[in-house]
Amino acid sequence: MSSPKKKSKPLTSKPEKKENTRSWGNLPYCLLITAFTFILYGNTISNRYSLDDVYVTGKNPLTQQGIRAIPAIFSTYYINLNAEEGGQHNFGYRPLAKATFALEWQFFGENPHVSHFINVLLYALTGILLFMLLRRLLGNYHVLFPLLTVMLFLAHPLHTEVVASLKNREELLSFLGALLSLRYFLRFYDTGKKVHILWGALFFGLGYLSKANVMTFLAVIPL
Repeated sequence: MSSPKKKSKPLTSKPEKKENTRSWGNLPYCLLITAFTFILYGNTISNRYSLDDVYVTGKNPLTQQGIRAIPAIFSTYYINLNAEEGGQHNFGYRPLAKATFALEWQFFGENPHVSHFINVLLYALTGILLFMLLRRLLGNYHVLFPLLTVMLFLAHPLHTEVVASLKNREELLSFLGALLSLRYFLRFYDTGKKVHILWGALFFGLGYLSKANVMTFLAVIPL
């Protein structure tokens, strides 16, 4: 009689190796998305301040004070117009974007080119995060599908003002916060680790401090 075949032991290291490989496998696509973004919007780096930019940077008295103004930025309205033309006008609460401009003034002074470079970089980050989310959600599709979807998103002319106008940085930061929160809530769904809920809530809060329209993502997250 032939002896029964011994069952081979499962290799426990395989899933970890596969996960690491997939993580590093995203790198070429992330670099491609970054390069594509700078090809599209690199010409905005040479721009100066536009009309609306002066409300949050350029001539804003708070952001010009640098880091020491950050507590005041988080305790005042987004736009404070003093009343030479008829009264005090206060608008909104979006401190995070103004805080980034204060940091730029601290380290680079009045340099709109640095600000425009950071806007393009933030836009590239939204593309990278969106690609990773789509690849996670559309895992059964070829990688070209989420990649081309993201490139179409980045090239859409509707986003030109958001990238080219420094005042609209709040839109970029708000969207980044929403994407990061969604990423961590998905990690909680995959792993069951409650720490991911905390990270998701943190990034959602940062998105809210950028612009309140991040609240619309509350309808997306449960899906």
